[in-house]
Formats: sequence, structure tokens, C-alpha cells
Amino acid sequence: MELKDKIKQELLSKGTKLRNKYPPISERKNGTLIVQKVKSIFQLNVNFRNYYLLITKSTNKRKDLKYYLTLIIASQSSDLLAKIAKKVIGDQKKIRLIQFPFHPEHFRVNLALLRELDEFTDFTQLMTRLNSLRTQFRTKLHNIIN
Repeated sequence: MELKDKIKQELLSKGTKLRNKYPPISERKNGTLIVQKVKSIFQLNVNFRNYYLLITKSTNKRKDLKYYLTLIIASQSSDLLAKIAKKVIGDQKKIRLIQFPFHPEHFRVNLALLRELDEFTDFTQLMTRLNSLRTQFRTKLHNIIN
């Protein structure tokens, strides 16, 4: 099954599209800055609270579409929360930490875990892995507070 069809069948059937303008996502790879324009964002519903599907378009000549599954781990980001989350993620492959405004009308930047989707991705396994990282982050934060 192609990735686009798999995403439509398993994720988008349970989601609603957010209608706002969003800043691009950028990252550094091998010293070069790669910018991806956010084409659309879907908020997943039902059992997928705080999950979002980002569809980005790269700014290179090929104009590829990329799909990312994100989980918000903090509704308002800060440097301290980002450092704690980096320690929790550690050496998790392909999972990145981003600060992104999913609801720009509230003027808040959320802290989220980001994972690029491919045709071999098992969505339920990925969601349980992201949920376990979120609970580790919350327990570590709770231990610091107490």
C-alpha cells in the first residue's frame, strides 16, 4: 500500500484540518539549511489526543511531500523543557524535537516530538513509542519539581 493511501485510511479519517498560516520547518543537515514549507496540518481525533499530522513541501527542485507524525509533549515550550526532553529522547533514531506553534492564534510555541512517516511505518507501534517518551518526559519533569 502506498504511503499516501495508508495515511488517508488510518490517520486522516480520524482528523480535522487546521486552517492557519504556519512558519516553515527548518533543519541543518551537513552544514546546509533545509527548509520545508508546511502545506497542511491535521489534528487527529478520537484516541489520538495531542497528535498532529504535518504535510510539508520541500523547497528544493523536486518539491517532495513529506509526512510527519507529531505528539505535543508540552503546551508551552521553554529552554528548560527542551533540555529535559533532549535527555529523554537520547539516542532515539528518527525522532526529533521541535518547537512549533500548532495554534498560532494563542501565541504559544509547543514542544513536540516529530517522526517522519514512510511506507513501512506501523502507526500503532509508533504512537505507543511516542506516548512512552511523553510519559518519561512527564515523570522526569515531575521528579524535578518535587
